[in-house]
Amino acid sequence: LRLLRIIIFILCPVLLGISALSTPLVVLMITEKWIECVPLLQLLCFAIILWPVQTLNFTMLKVKGRTDILLRLNVGIKILGFIVMCFTVPHGLLAIGYGSIVHVIMAFFWITYYTGKVSNAGMIIQIKSIIPILLLGGCMYILILIVIYFIKAMFLQLLVGTIVGGAFYILMAYLFGFPEIHDVKYMFHMK
Repeated sequence: LRLLRIIIFILCPVLLGISALSTPLVVLMITEKWIECVPLLQLLCFAIILWPVQTLNFTMLKVKGRTDILLRLNVGIKILGFIVMCFTVPHGLLAIGYGSIVHVIMAFFWITYYTGKVSNAGMIIQIKSIIPILLLGGCMYILILIVIYFIKAMFLQLLVGTIVGGAFYILMAYLFGFPEIHDVKYMFHMK
């Protein structure tokens, strides 16, 4: 669970920050003609947050020697993804983005349920483990949106949003005693 929390602790602010700052990011990096891709980028950032959880759970099943469950999960998740795509493709890219979020969440519950059957790190334990990090990331996301709302210049939105969001996330992680802040700090000082 420690590795899971560290990965979510790093990915959550990055992906939610990209989502919150997607408009200035897209306009400044690939010009205004790509502005229509912003909602899709935002949705994909939300969908990607739980992918590392799936990967770690798959790895746990491999380590436990439960490739039978792993095979069934992989096949089931692919079928689920195909069904979601069948329903969302006719409705366009945004529907596919929302479908991706639904798919990832359903796969998360499915995978963690079976992981819980072979280890002591089941669905409820994993959810309880990452909820505080996701809540902190959500607060950072809302703060960034509020701050950039009052700034007109795209470059300043990106700069100020990144600084305020990053500072808020790190400061709150320290204040609330998130142990991952020390793990990440240690990882950067290892070099």
